[in-house]
Amino acid sequence: MAPWTRYTTAGVDGDALPDDALELGPGDVRGLDRRLLGDFADQRLLVLGCGAGRGAIALARGGARVVAIDEDPGQVTRARRTIEDAGVHVELHHGELSALAFLPPDGFDAVVSVHALAAVDDLGR
Repeated sequence: MAPWTRYTTAGVDGDALPDDALELGPGDVRGLDRRLLGDFADQRLLVLGCGAGRGAIALARGGARVVAIDEDPGQVTRARRTIEDAGVHVELHHGELSALAFLPPDGFDAVVSVHALAAVDDLGR
C-alpha cells in the first residue's frame, strides 16, 4: 500500500464511490468539482492519485481528456478495471506523483489531486 492511501477517503473502498462527480472531501460537496474547475469539457486534466478511478471517470464523462496516475499498484489495477467497466477513456499510469518528467509541462489545463499530495516528500519535483 502506498503511503498516500492512509489519507484517502476511498482506500480499498473506492469501488463504492460514485463516479458521477469528483469527490473532494467528506460531507455533501456535490457540484463543488464543477464550481472549482468550471466547464471542463474538452479540457485536458491530470489527476494525481486517482485511487480506484471514480473521479477520473466522472471527469471523462464530463467531456475532459483525462490522464491519471497513482503510486499504489493495487489502486492502478482497481482503476483500470473500473475505467474499463465504465466504458470511458482515461490514460492511466502507475508511478510516483513527484516523477512526472514524462508528461509535457504545458500539456494540461488543470491538475486535480484529492488527498494524494499530503504524502509526497518532494513537491518541488
